[in-house]
Amino acid sequence: MSNNNERRQTSIWKPIILLTLLLVTPMVAIKIAKRVKNDDVERVVTTMTKEEVDSVVENYIRTHPEELLDAVTSTYYEKFIGQDKSNRINNAIAVYSKVLFDDKLPQLGAESNNMKILMLFSDFDLAGPMLEKISEYPDSLKAHFYFRQIVTQTKFSAIIARYGYAVYKVDPSKYISYYLSVFRIEKSDLNLQKIEDVIDHLNLNLDKVREIADSEETEKIVMESIDVAKRMKVDELPAWIFENGMIVFGVGGFEAVKKAAL
Repeated sequence: MSNNNERRQTSIWKPIILLTLLLVTPMVAIKIAKRVKNDDVERVVTTMTKEEVDSVVENYIRTHPEELLDAVTSTYYEKFIGQDKSNRINNAIAVYSKVLFDDKLPQLGAESNNMKILMLFSDFDLAGPMLEKISEYPDSLKAHFYFRQIVTQTKFSAIIARYGYAVYKVDPSKYISYYLSVFRIEKSDLNLQKIEDVIDHLNLNLDKVREIADSEETEKIVMESIDVAKRMKVDELPAWIFENGMIVFGVGGFEAVKKAAL
């Protein structure tokens, strides 16, 4: 009787395992095999034959059937959900192109440049060297850069963003210099007076900067920037959004930007 049950169980599992190995993709089988808590793992990924792999997977699934669902689900996520995220980002860029590359944003580079790149950055100094590098060759840039500072929860972040946009409106050539100067201030020493001292050192009309910083236009730009980061699923800064749909992040991403635009 037990032999009959065993044969019946085997007959049930055989099609499932065959489906796993042949239809779901070998990646799933390897994922399941890698969960085996013994030396079979090493043999699966090195010297085992396909028949031996089949045997390991079959035996493991019999005792851990929940792993089949988990492995298939994770593979589906990687293949389709990840792809869907990329598609959604590309669609969002197409839909929100006018917001991403708004003519009102701080910009650098010849407008005749066909390549458009939006830089999203925060109020910490990691972005400083990257902004400085971009500003070194304003006349030879291969791209037209747009800039948005993303407000964070750090103290004075919103003020830095408001004053930054106001500086650009008063004198576009001082925009990056403003941020580089602010980034040099020790975080523990940062306050409104220090920020306004930067404005003075840049020989800008402080009253005019204050007026623009408090305007509805500036409020709209600052809030839009937060919305852009959310819609583009940006979870790391600095980030660069290319008009063609590519998004890159951090120091590694900046290497791609340099190759494309500097």
